[in-house]
Amino acid sequence: MKKIDDVAVSVILPSLNVGTYIDACLKSVVSQSLKKIEIVCVDAGSTDGTFEILKKYEQGDSRIKVLTSQKKSYGHQVNLGMQQALGKYVAIVDTDDMIRQDMYEILYQIAEDNNADFVKANYEEISKKKGDIRIGRTVRILEDDKCYHRLLNMEENPFCFLSHITATWSGIYKREFLEENHILHNETPGASYQDTGFWFQTYMFAKRAYFVNQPFYRYRVDNPGSSVNSKSKVYSICDEFDFILRRIKECELTEAFQDIFCYVFYRKYKRNLERIAKEYHIVFLKRFSKDFKGLFQEGLLHTEKWTSNSREEIKEILDGPESYYEKILHRRTQFLNEVQQSEQIILYGFGKVGKLLYDNIERKDKIVSFAVTSLPGGSDKESVSYQGIPVRELKALQDYCESACLVIAVKTPEYEATMEKEAGKYGFRNVARMPFGIFDFE
Repeated sequence: MKKIDDVAVSVILPSLNVGTYIDACLKSVVSQSLKKIEIVCVDAGSTDGTFEILKKYEQGDSRIKVLTSQKKSYGHQVNLGMQQALGKYVAIVDTDDMIRQDMYEILYQIAEDNNADFVKANYEEISKKKGDIRIGRTVRILEDDKCYHRLLNMEENPFCFLSHITATWSGIYKREFLEENHILHNETPGASYQDTGFWFQTYMFAKRAYFVNQPFYRYRVDNPGSSVNSKSKVYSICDEFDFILRRIKECELTEAFQDIFCYVFYRKYKRNLERIAKEYHIVFLKRFSKDFKGLFQEGLLHTEKWTSNSREEIKEILDGPESYYEKILHRRTQFLNEVQQSEQIILYGFGKVGKLLYDNIERKDKIVSFAVTSLPGGSDKESVSYQGIPVRELKALQDYCESACLVIAVKTPEYEATMEKEAGKYGFRNVARMPFGIFDFE
């Protein structure tokens, strides 16, 4: 029988019909340089061959244990795995993803050296291109450099919440810490947002958190079956909202945590608006208004420290979700019409917002280029494009600084200010910032 001392990290793999990805995922886990691991696979009734692949791996590796879940619930599957875990630390790997070979060796050593409640790291986005795995951008789980590579008491550093990159799978958690604080996943059906409640609990209870400014986890962005790509689960985030609010009240947490909860879920609700189908925007906004009115009536909603844009927006949603929706659509139309008055348009930003802006501009013949501050490697590669529109470095577009309207296409105000300053450096005179929130309904 396996002894607890033999297991440094218990790795939990919840699965449901991921036959396309499960082999690559398992190979990345079984090949970890840290050998003192156990791998607890919890399948929820796969019908595409996933379960058979898991059983085959179990037969060939004594560290692997395959369980079956009677509930198709990501939260239930992970909780079931955690109940079976013997390791000093617990980790989660979503079974369409992969991990670097040294992930758990490095994170385990950091956790031991610092007696950490949890250790989390950045992650990389991956996708498949021409049959090969393509490693994309690295995602930082925190915005502020000073939060990395030191122990943090989260109650004393609540600003760490504000990045709100959940990424529960990008780290390891001391099992004793989870058990002492009764930290579990919400067991709602399916797989949407159940990591949010787990993430919030680990942050609000941690006295010794450690963040690593380096990526180890490889998060797949091209799985069409991922919950990230589901637009049908309208109220899943509301279930997590209720789940965490109950925990906050049970534990009588400080006003600072209550404030953080309100702001985090305001941003999560806004993110949900982007995910759900258009026909549900109004009904979800009504629920948005109802939930936050409830916080206000209980004296839990304090917006004094929010940005002025966020304060104004939540007021509009509380006052009238339908009128807020119409106002946003009007602002969008007005802004797009004003931009298209220019003879030439440059879209400064090549992420999701830049592409959304491109999709909504009718006069695409006026779009000269996408602009970025710098292309990978610092070179101006002519081959980079989107829908036939080239992507070029801003400094290479100075010939248009007098004639073109440069539209800053990002959501984050801090990035907008930096990009506006960069545009001024290269002489762009007609610079447009997008009104707050106009692409929340996509």
